Amino acid sequence: MKSSKHRQILDECINFLNVNGVNVTGQLSGLISFFFSTDKHFSFEEIKQYIHSKKIDITDTEIRDTMQLLVEYGFAIEKEFVDGVVRYEHHHYGEHHDHLYCFKCGTISEFYSPVIESEQHKEAISKGFHVFSHKMQIYGLCETCFGKSSAHTLPLAMVEGGAKFIVKDISDHDSFFESGLRKKLLEMGIISGSTGEILTNTGGRIVVIINGVRLALGRGMSQSIQVVLTE
Repeated sequence: MKSSKHRQILDECINFLNVNGVNVTGQLSGLISFFFSTDKHFSFEEIKQYIHSKKIDITDTEIRDTMQLLVEYGFAIEKEFVDGVVRYEHHHYGEHHDHLYCFKCGTISEFYSPVIESEQHKEAISKGFHVFSHKMQIYGLCETCFGKSSAHTLPLAMVEGGAKFIVKDISDHDSFFESGLRKKLLEMGIISGSTGEILTNTGGRIVVIINGVRLALGRGMSQSIQVVLTE
């Protein structure tokens, strides 16, 4: 977004707060100006780091209260992605966009597709549903991260849910191998060249579909399975 639009929204926000009894001091203005300086999605920790780096005299409580006030008055929106971190972004009246979230580097990209918007509304209307709002968050890997992951092998344990892969190798450097890991994997149909998809990877067992069969793998076992991403 152009800096002139940022300035316009910033001025509108400060004027609105003053009219509604919020005394926007120089320190508070510094926080609000930072928030409207870019289109980035800021977490509380990122905002706090900026405030401390600029030696702006505002407490953590005042930062939270200010951001909640911007949300309450419709100048900001709280967004939560798969990492569970609450982030704040600008709320532009009459505008809409969706998000792409990279699992690996955490990059959040905004996009707008007239085709997607139109088809969603058509589908809702066909079912007699009246849409007031909606959100779309697409999870995967950005071009840079996917390029790295598709060019090199990585442990299956590091692959996020929804990703598809090809098994390239079985590591032989841990205790699982000594207890017959290769035989166990062979019995499961997991060999070099096997194709699969991650259903869930939430920190415990990993559930995958490999060659059409659903399997639950322990963390140690999945660490030993080396794969490359395919899409």
